[in-house]
Amino acid sequence: MFTGSIPQCIGNVSRGLTVLDMRMNKFEGTIPTNISSVWLTSLNLHGTHLRGNIPSSLATCVTLKVLDLGNNNLNASFPSWLGVFPDLTVLSLRSNKFHGKIRTLPPMLFQSFSSMMEIDETTKQASYMEDVFYEDSTTLVIKSSLSKL
Repeated sequence: MFTGSIPQCIGNVSRGLTVLDMRMNKFEGTIPTNISSVWLTSLNLHGTHLRGNIPSSLATCVTLKVLDLGNNNLNASFPSWLGVFPDLTVLSLRSNKFHGKIRTLPPMLFQSFSSMMEIDETTKQASYMEDVFYEDSTTLVIKSSLSKL
């Protein structure tokens, strides 16, 4: 239940950071403009009350697999650089106030969104995240013991 703004210094500590999950907090303000990390694989700011743009510095996070910015108050033109993530499997921008044309997402990107789809066995059709959220895995190291969560 964090409140206030996300400090800009989060971009300074992002070196080596692979997962940044701050979902469901009560932040004010915008997404820090200096978040950039070639190691970041998961960024989850879902439902955090953020507004403004998605900073273009995120385009440097080319290893992103999960980008969840859903249920915020982001109010900007659709970010044209979202097609730069070759390994992206989850993209959630729902329940924001984006505007403008979506013209830069390559068709192959949609094929990698396997984590966002669920196959209904009776209809054999994929459905987009209805009321179910995606699952994300994390590797946890405790006392030199490796476990997969």
